[in-house]
Amino acid sequence: MLHNIDEQGNLEYHCHRPDCEYHHCAGLIGQIECAHHGTQHKSATPLQTHISHEQVEWVDATTVQLPPCPACGSRMALRVGFTDAEIAPPIIERDPSGKITKVVHVGAVNLTRIYDHAEKRVIMDEARRQVLRQHGIPEALIEALIPPVVYFERVIDRVEPHPAIARHQELERQLTAIGKRPAG
Repeated sequence: MLHNIDEQGNLEYHCHRPDCEYHHCAGLIGQIECAHHGTQHKSATPLQTHISHEQVEWVDATTVQLPPCPACGSRMALRVGFTDAEIAPPIIERDPSGKITKVVHVGAVNLTRIYDHAEKRVIMDEARRQVLRQHGIPEALIEALIPPVVYFERVIDRVEPHPAIARHQELERQLTAIGKRPAG
């Protein structure tokens, strides 16, 4: 996983092999949730290299390979080239107040991050309650007979490109800027 690329071309990343000591859930720095192990672990110190390293190299027209992991020898391949269709932003529909009501994915779904939360909603069936009131039924009994319906509604706060995609595109931009280009 590529965690960072700065303007000077320095890369920070973790090994992708779950059993490696340089996998992001190994070691002793900070708590993170590991997708492979499904639990909270302390994060390993990231590997570091520079884009000029001879083993930061193109595999094909869309993929760059990082140097071998010093612990296990595996090499991480990062996709850095995306088609316009893949990275097309989603269509965001809003209500009159500006609240996001729907996100329609145009490009690849996993290239977009949707930030959302659940809001509690309560519905009272006032029409049925009013009929009972007209017949003289006490409020306490009406409350017992027709309780409010409670549910949670998904509320979308914002939609952004996935941050990993931006880092991969920055890697491609910087490699091209220093003259490292895919063969062919």
